[in-house]
Amino acid sequence: MTRQVEADHFCAHQNEEMRQCLIYDSPKKDARLIGVEFLISENLFLTLPDEEKPLWHSHEYEVKSGVLFIPGIPGPIKGPDMERVLELKYFNQK
Repeated sequence: MTRQVEADHFCAHQNEEMRQCLIYDSPKKDARLIGVEFLISENLFLTLPDEEKPLWHSHEYEVKSGVLFIPGIPGPIKGPDMERVLELKYFNQK
């Protein structure tokens, strides 16, 4: 890899099984939208066609290394939410 891109996620809970995130290239007011990411539960992931499953991934590294964070969320809520994020599967739509 020759370059790194900042990816600021702004996520909304659609329901208990799915979140949708808009991904921007910075947290600034003039940031550019660079992608959309869907986060789904293991239950939904298992219903996907086998040929689609390789397109999904987890963010275990990002959560455990501390590079994925949830700003503005109190600690008592943040911890359990990060545990939930570890269980989700991600799909990047660019």
